[in-house]
Formats: sequence, C-alpha cells, structure tokens
Amino acid sequence: MPSVIDLSPEAPLHIVGDLVGWEEKLTSGLVPYDLSKAFSNESLWLDGKVMPDRLVIDKRREWMPDGFRSQDAILVASSKAREIIESHDPGVHQFFPLEVTWRNGEPVGGEWFSFNVYARQDSIVIEQSALEESGGPATKHRPAMPVTYRMNHHKKDVTLNESRLGALNLWREQKVNESLLCSNALHDAFKAEGLRFFRSFKTKAAQVSAR
Repeated sequence: MPSVIDLSPEAPLHIVGDLVGWEEKLTSGLVPYDLSKAFSNESLWLDGKVMPDRLVIDKRREWMPDGFRSQDAILVASSKAREIIESHDPGVHQFFPLEVTWRNGEPVGGEWFSFNVYARQDSIVIEQSALEESGGPATKHRPAMPVTYRMNHHKKDVTLNESRLGALNLWREQKVNESLLCSNALHDAFKAEGLRFFRSFKTKAAQVSAR
C-alpha cells in the first residue's frame, strides 16, 4: 500500500530556515501566504519568476536529508530525490533551483530544488481514516462552516480505496488538507538509493463496501 508522508511541523525533517529576498520578488499583490498554501495544500501551478531563490538554514547540521520542509511550508529536494521523482512521474511536478546555505553564508553541499506537488487523487476513505475534522453546523461560538479534513500524523491511520488509485507516484489528496502520499514504487526507490526523504507511514486497504 502507498505511504503517507509526514508534513507536520514537528516532523524530524522540518528544518527551520529563512527564504531570503523572497518577498521582494512577489508581484501582482501576491504575499508569501499565497504561495505557502500551494506548498502545503492547494493545487496551484506556480510561476518560477516568483519562486524563492535562496534558503538559509538556521542551524548547521551534521547531515542534510534529501527531502525536507522549511519556511512557509516550502518543500525541498536534493538533485538525487528530484531525479527519482521525475523518473517515476515525468513532467508531473514542478522543480525550481534553490540555493541552500548555512547561516554564515557557506553553501550546503549539492544541488537543491524547491518543488510543487501539483497532482491530486481522491483515494482516502474518510469514514475509515483517523483524520482531523473542522467546520460543521453552527454553534453558539461560530457560524456554520464547510467540513474540512486534514492529516492526523499522530494516529497514523489512513485507509485508501485502491480502485481510485491511478498511475501517480506522488500526489496530494483532493479532500484532505496538507496531505502528501507516495506509491510503493517511489518509496522503494528512495530506500534502494539510501535517500532520507521525509518520514512516512503505510496506509491500509479499504473494505469492499467503502465509498
């Protein structure tokens, strides 16, 4: 079964850093929050002209992972991780060159890219998964709001309807916010190459009656 990638802020591969000079590049009323929504949740094809050029890592590390999350939910991949993702989902996702340095200005070794997972599927079975739910009918404290769902990375209990899975190897879910999933093939490819690409947990197959 596919795996859910842990994008929670407390995840081991959430690395604190600053996107230097990014706000100066934004045009047409865009603010970092607009693009961070795309990094974390929304299906939005991004314009490379407004993408960050440089990420400054707050604290020096003994090793750098091949995939991590940083300021404004930006996703970062090493050149090797990008190569593997592209070989499995050619032309599906967006990659943008990103200079990654330590706080003193010294470059972090290797080539780096910010990346945008644009593709979506609708494979999670809501009623058989432990998700965080918000919204719903009006209460005395708030008006009625649409029900929305997001991943619960603590319970690690997500069920998929296999009949809804297409050919994608890396994707977000249409009905679940801040989701990122990968296929067995992609997960195994990362492992075979010894890449450290986020923490993840396996999903379960849905019961036959799942809608």
